[in-house]
Amino acid sequence: MAEVAARVPGATTVVAASADEMAERIRQERPDVVINTVGPFAETALPLVRACLPTSHYVDLANDVEALSALLDLGEDAAAADRTLVSGAGFGVAAAESVVVKLCEGRPPAAEVRVDMLPSLGMEDGQVGEALAATLVDGLASPGRGQGELAAARLGDHPMTPTLPDGSQVKTASLPLGELVAAHRASGAPSVFSASSEAPTSPAVRAVLPLGIAVLRIQAGRAFATRRLAQVHVKARERPREHWRPAGQTT
Repeated sequence: MAEVAARVPGATTVVAASADEMAERIRQERPDVVINTVGPFAETALPLVRACLPTSHYVDLANDVEALSALLDLGEDAAAADRTLVSGAGFGVAAAESVVVKLCEGRPPAAEVRVDMLPSLGMEDGQVGEALAATLVDGLASPGRGQGELAAARLGDHPMTPTLPDGSQVKTASLPLGELVAAHRASGAPSVFSASSEAPTSPAVRAVLPLGIAVLRIQAGRAFATRRLAQVHVKARERPREHWRPAGQTT
């Protein structure tokens, strides 16, 4: 971050020990824009957003259902202050939302929407990190289907094999992330289903998932899993394919 600040004229670096401490500095400094890259966003987003309003715009990289929903619930407050709140900036939230809006345009209200995220992810060598780990763990512990209010859907359910523009095929299955919330709000459909190519599709893994998810829905279990996953070292890998395209279906 110090390197980034050095490239911005007049920028200063502020070190804070917690989200609450940084929120207080935001209230004091009143920056034009706050970009939050510090996870877990379910813990950091709301304090910083509340500190931003009514003076600062806000952007973060959240992609978990809890953080994204909480931020969007503040939409009216942001509009009243003429400020913009953007969440999911580093993931496929905006892309999924745009596809759903286009599919629903000029058509009768959809009864059901399914969004399938097919990211082609390259990896750098290093640790997973707390922000990404928290997003993944929170996604595993979240409901996977929107029906007015979010209702439980089993992780890895409803597998599908979309065909990409180059003719290759990728398996997807239920995985509740921020795209679920975006598609639900964009479509207004009574039932919305979220899936991803990053979801487990192996029958053996899916068989043991219910027990693991039950543990993750306990706060202590979720915190432990996040800490352990954050410390996992991953090897560098190239993107598996050139194409990246969110797919959507409405009925």
